[in-house]
Amino acid sequence: MKKKPLTTEEFMEQLANDPDYQKRLKERREELDRLHETRYQETIPLLKELNAAGVKVEHIWDFMKLENGTYENAIPILMRHLKKEYSRLNINSIMRALAGADPDPSVTRELLQIYKSRKYKDDEVDHLICSAVASTCTIENLEEIKEILADDSYGGSRADLMMALVKLEPLKGIKKAITMIIKLLEEDRTSSESYISYVAMDILSKVNAYEARDLINTFTTDKRSDIRAMAKRVVKKFDKKLNINQ
Repeated sequence: MKKKPLTTEEFMEQLANDPDYQKRLKERREELDRLHETRYQETIPLLKELNAAGVKVEHIWDFMKLENGTYENAIPILMRHLKKEYSRLNINSIMRALAGADPDPSVTRELLQIYKSRKYKDDEVDHLICSAVASTCTIENLEEIKEILADDSYGGSRADLMMALVKLEPLKGIKKAITMIIKLLEEDRTSSESYISYVAMDILSKVNAYEARDLINTFTTDKRSDIRAMAKRVVKKFDKKLNINQ
């Protein structure tokens, strides 16, 4: 006779009474506690500097909760510590904190130097650096950002700089930004990396770049499922706006 499957409650009760499972669960929790404490201890010098500068935070991730205008004294400290040897999670937290900074061309220049010096790792830190650049950049940084965008050796992480391009180019004409993003999309058609194409189509959709409609339509049969889905959404939106029959 087929055994009746356990209900959720019965399964949870079984785990609660399983000594081997409970031992593994306890060991895992203790390991996570040790990692958390190690991560915290690593940031103590940074936290002391921040608090001395009037930025009252107990943990590096407290920056997510700070009010606007609190960053001014923190930025030089965060930038200095960004160049030190921290664990990946703490570096990520510092980068996320910098993403909330006000526009400052000198901060952006430093961030771009760090980005270039990482030798195109194209990992989460690179993506976070580019996101921070999009927040801190000014018109003074535009040409350097465009140079990086044009260099495909930087990999998919540079896609996050497209937001910086759209933010800055309106000061000289949004058409220039659209033209460059369309060029990046065209060049990415044969790439196995989908992030450039995905972000490019998303931005072109947001700025209503209808001239890119036919190019984006060619991605509706792309072998990459996320790219196909994004292309179909954008084409559908454009066709509705342009009154093109489906």
